[in-house]
Amino acid sequence: MPVRLEGADGGVAVVVFDLPGSKVNKITRDVLEALDQVLGRLEASPPELGVVFTTGKDHFCVGADVALIAALSSRQEALEGSRRGQEIFARLAGLPCATVAAVRGTCLGGGMEWALACDRIVAAEDARLALPEVRLGILPAWGGSQRLPRRVGLGPAVEIMATGRTLDAGKARSRGMVDAVVPPERLRHEAADLVRRLAADHPGGRVPPARRAGLVGWAARGLPPARSLIFSRVRAEVIKRSGGHYPAPPAIVECVRAALAGDAGAGFARERELFADLVLGEVSRELVGLFLLSQQAKGWYARETAAAAEAAPGGAAPRVAVLGAGIMGAGIAHLAASQGLTVVLRDIARAPLEKGMDHIRGEVRRKVERGKLTAAEGEAVVARVRPSEDLEAIRDADIVIEAVVEEMGLKRRVLAEAAAAAPGAVFASNTSALSLAGMASALPEAGRLAGLHFFNPVERMPLVEVVVPPGASPATVGTLLALARRLGKVPVRVADAPGFLVNRVLSIYLGEALSLVEEGAGIAAVDAHMRRFGMPMGPLELLDQIGLDVAAKVTETLGAAFGDRMPATTVVPRMLAAGRTGKKGGLGFYRHGQGKPVPDAEGLAAFLGSPPDPRPAPATDRLVYPMIAEAARCLEERVVASAEEVDLAMVMGIGWPPFRGGLLRWADAEGLASVVAALERLAREVGPRFAPPGSLRQRAERGEPFRPHSLPAGDGVD
Repeated sequence: MPVRLEGADGGVAVVVFDLPGSKVNKITRDVLEALDQVLGRLEASPPELGVVFTTGKDHFCVGADVALIAALSSRQEALEGSRRGQEIFARLAGLPCATVAAVRGTCLGGGMEWALACDRIVAAEDARLALPEVRLGILPAWGGSQRLPRRVGLGPAVEIMATGRTLDAGKARSRGMVDAVVPPERLRHEAADLVRRLAADHPGGRVPPARRAGLVGWAARGLPPARSLIFSRVRAEVIKRSGGHYPAPPAIVECVRAALAGDAGAGFARERELFADLVLGEVSRELVGLFLLSQQAKGWYARETAAAAEAAPGGAAPRVAVLGAGIMGAGIAHLAASQGLTVVLRDIARAPLEKGMDHIRGEVRRKVERGKLTAAEGEAVVARVRPSEDLEAIRDADIVIEAVVEEMGLKRRVLAEAAAAAPGAVFASNTSALSLAGMASALPEAGRLAGLHFFNPVERMPLVEVVVPPGASPATVGTLLALARRLGKVPVRVADAPGFLVNRVLSIYLGEALSLVEEGAGIAAVDAHMRRFGMPMGPLELLDQIGLDVAAKVTETLGAAFGDRMPATTVVPRMLAAGRTGKKGGLGFYRHGQGKPVPDAEGLAAFLGSPPDPRPAPATDRLVYPMIAEAARCLEERVVASAEEVDLAMVMGIGWPPFRGGLLRWADAEGLASVVAALERLAREVGPRFAPPGSLRQRAERGEPFRPHSLPAGDGVD
């Protein structure tokens, strides 16, 4: 049984959640039914003092099986699914004895709702707690949206549910989400002690609800006009934060309003209704689809990574060396050390090494300040990075990652030296656009090199492109795919073609934005248009973040490869000539300094020769449809194997709006015939670079989508 009732010890029963045959506890239909049966036994024969609900694994629960959500196909099914969970957890909350949830490790989603149904929650120091349903476009629908506000109040409840943010045990305690934090080895003992204290203090068996000190639903007690104003402002704020694209955050505010209004029955009914509205909506469908796709991606390249695992018996941790201590090199070294690997960070001089180590120490310090690491854990991360100017220091490395300046001659020289120093290593280059085959020829064994293209900032961007040149050995590719997984990244395998996948598609988008500026479109208008579309920042803001010098090098590489298909502009060279490098230099398309960057339209006009144009930015098709065409070419040329890999790479690599489901998924929704017609019109009106590729025309003619509009297979958890 996934939920078992252990005998009462001194009047305290223990219910253990331990899903058989699974590394993780997740809530399935069988789990709900097993819990229901256990609750029936507890109701029929209550323990003398109370019950501790805990886990048989090193975590409490990773959430509900997302397959349950994906399977909902009608409003009635959605309402009944919510009602069933509410009823079971209501039975738990109504037990005639004290109840305490003892949680450790991960406690997410439905697992957190389970804990909230208990009278009190004790968390181990290693606990990480969240109600992340908003990331799937929905809200907690098994009573969580009602119980959390009554426990922590308006502000914390909205923050926790509308962001889906995971809290460590200490922060959860400070917000009133849990009642006590204890060492993991003391968890069951402390939870049982709390049951005994609750039973002694409340001999009738009914324990009053936990409430954060001094917080008793003040938002619900004011006069109706005041309550309305408060919730209107909170709703407006969450809509602003989400850009108005996601319906779940304002629905969560409405659930909190219902929870604090005092009528429990009406509140739970409102939770069911809003969940049903959301789960059948297009945004939730796309977010659930992306989630399942990301879970499915864990099985991609299984054959290659299995071969690499066989070559490292016992799962021995690879020894890693990183060449180049700049932002990317230091970021890669920090990431590897954070995952428990020992790293040599090598550069040719002490100054760049110190700067790289300062970057690592700064990242670690921020994690400690945010409670993501203890001070001791942070010190251990830094200690796992060994800076060195000596090439001999990399001799024992299993994997050597080159992360020097984006110049072919320099990379070839650095890799050749490293191959002589570490003859047994597998090599990777972090190049963003250069030919891996061109680098591999500098090695004695070309098959031992492939690409590991990380994205900046390394610590936060989830994607890694594993770039496979023609001569790379399967062992090399498998080793690098396995390393990317070990570092917590999502790898996408791509061919050794100019720009690979992400930068190739992204450069088309950024190039069109530059063309618009050269034609006189306003900087702020172009960027605001794409933010409204759902991009995390506008294309010109992004160019400033990347660095105009870096963008110029990538554009040069791609321009040589694709010629007239790349938008021809002179904006960036003229800006570089004027000393504008972007954010790192303080001046690019924007003025950077303290506070929010400010568009420098007047300054640019002085040397671009065209005044800012107040016209609104052109329609989305000018900026986004060429990306679809380029992605279609990448599929046609086998740069990447599938539309699913394209979509995951676009979301995780450039921040494509998740609610749109992915670039090619969105293209399908737009209608490929409409996309082709728009590109043909742009080819006539603007230039031949917009002409759609033959493969895209053929898909449109056949009515064949890139991705069928059904949810990916696979199980996952929220």
